[in-house]
Amino acid sequence: MGTTESRTRRPGASRGRRGSIASEVQRFIEDGFRNFRWQINVTDWLGNEYSAGRREGHFSGKPLDVRMHTEAAGRDLLRLDGLRFLERFDGSTYELNEGDYREDERVYDHLTSTGMVSHVGPRGLVPYVKEVRKRIKRGGRYLHHSLMTAHQNRPLDFNVGITFNKKYVWPGFHWFTVGDHVRALEKNGFQVEKMVNLTFHYAKTTTARYERMMANEETMLKNLGKPTLRAWQIFLAGITGAYLMRDVHVYRLYCVAT
Repeated sequence: MGTTESRTRRPGASRGRRGSIASEVQRFIEDGFRNFRWQINVTDWLGNEYSAGRREGHFSGKPLDVRMHTEAAGRDLLRLDGLRFLERFDGSTYELNEGDYREDERVYDHLTSTGMVSHVGPRGLVPYVKEVRKRIKRGGRYLHHSLMTAHQNRPLDFNVGITFNKKYVWPGFHWFTVGDHVRALEKNGFQVEKMVNLTFHYAKTTTARYERMMANEETMLKNLGKPTLRAWQIFLAGITGAYLMRDVHVYRLYCVAT
């Protein structure tokens, strides 16, 4: 998939001043969001302006403008940089690769998949599990982590909340039941040894996200507009209720390749 990335100022933008932290933040954003679907326009606390992403227009009709008002906000963002975290470890003991798992032919001792299977679409669960099995040694450990739906007597997309979220919040996602996941794993080379339900932990997480979002309502409205803020209000409130009502689950399945 071809991508484009902008590392230049937007037309009419002020270049601003350069600072070491500001430069690091810019590199982090441009590198981390180079494959992001929509273009993000960033203004930092020094007035530097730049863009990252694939230049596609956001469905709200408004650009995604992000403003960092203080250097402290930039430092908080850099704490999310996994490369910085890895610097404390011996580089000869690990290997870090970025790419498309469908094109990776290597075979690993163990694998972890956190949430990726939620993005493969309604027909993608079994093909995804088969791809994982091809890339793990017999006897290897596999951690399979995903959001899941409770069993329903109708297709998932008949649920108006799911349809809304697919259109306005989380394009392309799909959920399966825990039984669907277990069957896909057992039929394609894995034994499920343990299952942990993290649903109520996630309910606390989405509650905290909602509260933090609303505490910054003015910033959200300024940068994203009312339609996007409203969509995320509906999503976060709705999924928190779905967790608590046991309509949506989060399970972590611990498996062994057979």
